[in-house]
Amino acid sequence: MKRAIALLALAMLQTFCPAADKPAVKILAYIHQTSGCQTHTEAFLAELAKKHAGKVTLEIVDFGTKKGRKRQLAAGHKCMAITLNGTIQAKIVTQGVTLDVAFRMPAGYFWKHEELEIALRQLLSGVTKSDRASLKISALAGDKGTRTLVVGGKEIITLADAKRIDAAVATLRKLMEAKPIVQDQFRIAGGETEAVLTIRETPFLTLTKADAEDGKPTFEDLVLNTARTFGDCFPRVQRPYPGMRRPGGRR
Repeated sequence: MKRAIALLALAMLQTFCPAADKPAVKILAYIHQTSGCQTHTEAFLAELAKKHAGKVTLEIVDFGTKKGRKRQLAAGHKCMAITLNGTIQAKIVTQGVTLDVAFRMPAGYFWKHEELEIALRQLLSGVTKSDRASLKISALAGDKGTRTLVVGGKEIITLADAKRIDAAVATLRKLMEAKPIVQDQFRIAGGETEAVLTIRETPFLTLTKADAEDGKPTFEDLVLNTARTFGDCFPRVQRPYPGMRRPGGRR
């Protein structure tokens, strides 16, 4: 009878308290280490594994070697790939947007480092309230009456015309309340002296040539830098990322 009770207690402990030395996620990365072109991603993966020590294991297969290439092909991959528990596919939630991400090819083509980090965290701990929350949008008052548009803590652009920034904040907040903003909805229209930034065809900020003081930066650079900084704040649904071309070789 005592033996039966002891066995039952052990079974309950194994059910509710799984072995601490059994990792929950295995990261298996197929990377052309021999070329040295992905050292930044290798370092990123090592940092992830260190951050989640005991919960995550990391193995990197160098497909720059014959043995590594054989393993890569046997797993069904022809290019760089990173798997989480055996799959390159992940469904993540960020800023209230659900994204289908494939961790194949180098970072920046179909995925970003931060998306892999989110996928790993959500595998380990699930989706949090902050994952479903939109970015905070605000206006920061500066010297001489200037205003800075701030999105998610990142300063986007500073203008002498405070009213335009305040109007942009109000419009963006209204758009965000209606539906989460994604990078795919962002557009720029205009010409050599004026550019209109829109989300879902709704204008939220107009930039003029006069905003480029003394031509430094140029008006074109001002518009492009503003668009890039603003766009990078939000998740992108469609992949690959714009402007990216398929990497050469077997990377």
